[in-house]
Amino acid sequence: MAGLVFVAGCRSSESTVLADEDYGPFPDNYRELAKAYLAKELVPDAAPRFRFSRPIQGYIRGIPAEGGKILDVGWVVVVGLSWKESSGGYTKDKLHRLLIREGAVRSRFAATCGSASHG
Repeated sequence: MAGLVFVAGCRSSESTVLADEDYGPFPDNYRELAKAYLAKELVPDAAPRFRFSRPIQGYIRGIPAEGGKILDVGWVVVVGLSWKESSGGYTKDKLHRLLIREGAVRSRFAATCGSASHG
């Protein structure tokens, strides 16, 4: 099961290695894709608030113990998500990093590259 642990990265860190990769077309509907993907986890009446970074080319890399091979490429967007608590206030943003390709969210990771901003 160790193969299920991935490291994701941003293209800028390895641009020479990944220059020939096909990332697919820019996902103009990234906001809608991200909202639909993350909304599945929210309870009804959560009144979510979303913030988005602009997508950048990125990749998924396997763990180093298994060779660190690049497993998937696409567009990475960081999403800040907060929701209304029962007290009426909003939670602090929880950041999610999503890899989007071919009109779908293909992977989700802890957000460590980039940040969410209003968009």
